[in-house]
Amino acid sequence: MNKKKVALLFGGKSAEREISIKSALYIAAYVDRNLFDLFIIYINQNNTIATTEESLSEIFSIIHSKKYALFGNDDTIPDDFENYIEQHIIKSSHINSVDKLTCNEIDIAFPVFHGLCGEDAIIQGVLEFNCVPYTGCGVTASLIANDKEKVKKIAESSKIQVAQFLTLHKDLYTINPDTFITKITETIKFPVFIKPPNLGSSVGISKCYNINELKTGIDVAFNYGDRVIVEKEITGKEYGICVTGDLIPEFSVPAEFNSVNDFLDYDAKYGKNALPDIIPAAIDQITRDRLYASAAVVYREFEISGLSRIDFFIDNTSTILLNEINTVPGFGAMSVYNNAWRKSGITVTNILTKIINFGFERYARKQKIQYNSI
Repeated sequence: MNKKKVALLFGGKSAEREISIKSALYIAAYVDRNLFDLFIIYINQNNTIATTEESLSEIFSIIHSKKYALFGNDDTIPDDFENYIEQHIIKSSHINSVDKLTCNEIDIAFPVFHGLCGEDAIIQGVLEFNCVPYTGCGVTASLIANDKEKVKKIAESSKIQVAQFLTLHKDLYTINPDTFITKITETIKFPVFIKPPNLGSSVGISKCYNINELKTGIDVAFNYGDRVIVEKEITGKEYGICVTGDLIPEFSVPAEFNSVNDFLDYDAKYGKNALPDIIPAAIDQITRDRLYASAAVVYREFEISGLSRIDFFIDNTSTILLNEINTVPGFGAMSVYNNAWRKSGITVTNILTKIINFGFERYARKQKIQYNSI
């Protein structure tokens, strides 16, 4: 049987670049080598395909870094892991530009970007233009899901509940910040969260209890873009539903997020003191079914496909509120996505195979669409 050629695309110039590298390395460790021939393609911070030398330097600095633990205690690390990575970076050196990401070179692309310029429909659009199958969400879902403001507005129009929020635009806020500060304190009240709308992994997020913290949090978030979301704190618990599938979703057991800090910030997710999430979540079957029903609505409304993690709050009145949609959830030792599927009885290798096959399935379905007039 001929192996399918899979291009693992990762890195980029996002603030989450290092997490992207870590996720890609985990995938490379556990993808089924009997089914897939892997091409390891690192995108540097200039958003170009890196040279072989640069790729080896950047990737192995992450592998040997003590900052990011690639594997957990339950992971069986392939004996030839580092040699395999090196060989497949060198083997991929002929794919040295985005123009060469075509079906002549690869069978399917597996984008593992987190955040801007990769997860947000940029690379998906390139692959669509080049007529290359790819894993994960399509252009529409990737674009919308990576804009927290748009997610909330579409959710509200679809009768999906979200936390109360306001959007600040940098140009208007800068002219008269006090007007907006007053509006926030009068309509939302403290504590509030400040979030850049286009980043994941809790980058740029602040929890604010007073006006001074609010102003500082807004200034920090504006470093990541021209809009900022101010969101009311939800008193309750947060859960994640991991998803794969194409037209029909498959759900993992729910995960309950656990944080060593006041909220699930970047350090709480990836720092050395990060706490393991509770998987499966300690909830009854009725609550689990309600989360699944909510996830199914979100899956359909946002045209999700391939893989995602859909996060919800359940507040103290038992109301379910959509928090966010993560179209490229992290992989790795602490990954909710890996661990939730593992607790659902599906190994990392098997879920990766599913994700790749669903990419082919969606591509085949789209090829049947007629683009010419009758």
